[in-house]
Amino acid sequence: MIIGIALLAFIVGDALTNGRSLFGHGSTVAQVGDAKVDISEYQQRLNMLQEANPDADAQELQQAAIDALLNEKLLDQAARKLGIEVSDEQTTYYILEQPLAPMQLFMQSYGRSLQQLYPNAQLTPTMVYSMIFSPEKYGLTADQVAGLKQAWLAMEKDTKAAAARNIYANLVAMTIQPNDLDKQAIFAQNSESYTVDVAFKPFGELDKKKYPVSDQEIQAEYDKNKNMFAVKEPTKTVGFIAKSIQPSAADLKAAQALQAAVLKDVKAGKPLDKKLQKEGVRFDTRTTTAAGAGDYQLQSFLKTAPKDSVALFDRNGSFHIVKITGAAEANDSVQLAFMQVAKAQLAAVKADLAAGMAVDSLASKYAADQVSAGQLDWVSVQNAQARQQLGALSSTVVAALDTVSGGAVITAQESDEGAVLAYVKDTKPRVTVYTYEDTYYDLYPSDDTVDTEMDKLAKYAAANNTMAKFTANAQKNGYEVSTVPVNASTPAFVAGMNPMNGQRSYYPRSRDVVSWVMSDGKPGEVSAVFTNEDKQAPVIYIALVENEYDDFMPVSDTEVRKMLEDRVRRSKAGDAWVKQYSGKGNVQATAQAMGVTPATDNQLRFQGSAAVQDSKVAARMTGTPAGQTKVVKGDNGVYAYSVKSKNPSETTYFEQQSADAYNRQFKGSMNVLFNMLRGNNRVKNYIFQMGSK
Repeated sequence: MIIGIALLAFIVGDALTNGRSLFGHGSTVAQVGDAKVDISEYQQRLNMLQEANPDADAQELQQAAIDALLNEKLLDQAARKLGIEVSDEQTTYYILEQPLAPMQLFMQSYGRSLQQLYPNAQLTPTMVYSMIFSPEKYGLTADQVAGLKQAWLAMEKDTKAAAARNIYANLVAMTIQPNDLDKQAIFAQNSESYTVDVAFKPFGELDKKKYPVSDQEIQAEYDKNKNMFAVKEPTKTVGFIAKSIQPSAADLKAAQALQAAVLKDVKAGKPLDKKLQKEGVRFDTRTTTAAGAGDYQLQSFLKTAPKDSVALFDRNGSFHIVKITGAAEANDSVQLAFMQVAKAQLAAVKADLAAGMAVDSLASKYAADQVSAGQLDWVSVQNAQARQQLGALSSTVVAALDTVSGGAVITAQESDEGAVLAYVKDTKPRVTVYTYEDTYYDLYPSDDTVDTEMDKLAKYAAANNTMAKFTANAQKNGYEVSTVPVNASTPAFVAGMNPMNGQRSYYPRSRDVVSWVMSDGKPGEVSAVFTNEDKQAPVIYIALVENEYDDFMPVSDTEVRKMLEDRVRRSKAGDAWVKQYSGKGNVQATAQAMGVTPATDNQLRFQGSAAVQDSKVAARMTGTPAGQTKVVKGDNGVYAYSVKSKNPSETTYFEQQSADAYNRQFKGSMNVLFNMLRGNNRVKNYIFQMGSK
């Protein structure tokens, strides 16, 4: 039953803000200028984001909620100043016809609940509106949709505001138009090319003695590029260690003893002992096809061993002890369609289906409020994931799909108003389904192992309580230090990048460490050892604060100094190499002197190519007359090149086409607009001061 989901955020918000006035900020979570985010709307937005993105990292969603609300507040202020108003008709359009973010978020948040009521139904905004405001048509009561109704009304209000923001953003985009030079430049970037011979020698690891760098040179480089180190809000540089804990030798020895005791009991036909259960041993009865078993060894065992056979599968201390209890034939897949049918039409619809009427023909015979049928779809009923998706149905209905024949009609759900029918048009060949008892244990690090590693890390931090020692001695003690800037808008510490989608992944519960850094940590201080509180995959963390700053990262900062020193050393090496390799002749001769292989007839555009990764060098190449050999330094090495020809564009220049391309670049980055609206106002984020993690 769907009860009051939309009210939850407000209840939580009220509980948090009742009588609260912390640090003089009241209930304000964050602000930019006059744009403020209140704790209650933050909790409401966070709740919706979590409903819509159940698999997302909660730490990242917490900061995403603040960022989105701040940007919306800025757009709201700008739209009000411009006098933008949105009519009810426009609001309806942006809900039903061209859904904006609030409606999209509503569907993501509540669509799962509705889908459980009506599996396979094609939910549209119009259908959802009808279900919420005319629930009796769908066999629902007003109480069942009360929470959804309030959430819908709130979404309507949010959509009206979102429409105003959308209109404002489009108006701003239209006012920013390219001049003739902009249009010609973007055409040249995308269309014109140059044929260039190129030789590239990368800097690599440069000899510090051969190219020494002084403190004065580092300071001069910092002064020249100081804006690179500007920060938008108060920031601290932190040395951070994360250590994943693995089972110890003692843990493995205990697991092997446990395995021997369990195997003895299973072979003797004894039930799982309660003492073994307390040790973490579990028992399940499972059913699967051989293919669905996944593990090759288990597949082979199920297919070849007789009933009551027992096998042990050891996985480095973790184990499964399997006993085969039976095998039976069942449907592999069924062609299935769900339909909602009013009570008065149940007998007629069943008769039509029995007579062979096509599912998609029901819509032409019955009114939409009497019969609503989904599409026929093949469902692999022996696939564990597909079977889980049928979880809204009773176990009796799911079991019936194993043996049902084509043409059967099953009553999946029933109420006083009607029923949900499952129509099985056809089935695929039957397969053998095995039943087995699985007694299993997963080996994780013990509490003693975790405590030992925590003590070890605490002792390391106590003995290495400066940034220089903290980083210099880490590797030989089995640790790796990340030196990173942290502010109140940092969601958590980054564990890496997801190779599938290119998005950051974060260490679980490392937001607790960020909270310590921003609330309590002072330069030179080391935190206590934190844990992610995960028994299965424990990770421990510790942090040392090096610097804190409000406007610019200081030149003394470890990472800043390291980058500046590297830039100066590369520049010195680049000047020396340009002098060394200039005058050697053509590109081929220069490449031989460099000890590299040239890229001949390289096709270069204004923004670069595979052989020319440095955009500044690429731009210089496009402005060099043909026939000249040049040697120049780039950010990552030295280039020798010769432009052989400028190639005419294969496309015709159209002024409007270039203008459209320019505008797409602007509209594609809303950050440009948000930065314009923020101006010089700094972000003030109070989330950690308010005790939120």
